[in-house]
Amino acid sequence: MGHTDISVTLNTYTHLGLIDAEQELERMQREVKMSEKIERWKQRRKSSRE
Repeated sequence: MGHTDISVTLNTYTHLGLIDAEQELERMQREVKMSEKIERWKQRRKSSRE
């Protein structure tokens, strides 16, 4: 990259990695919530058929 100080390079790439990790964590949390909603829906549907 041509930085004169390695800390500049490390801070840049570490920061990007943390942003990516945060976005992935948020996506996974949305997936878990959706899975929970689907399971509750399935349980209600099953209960209504009994």
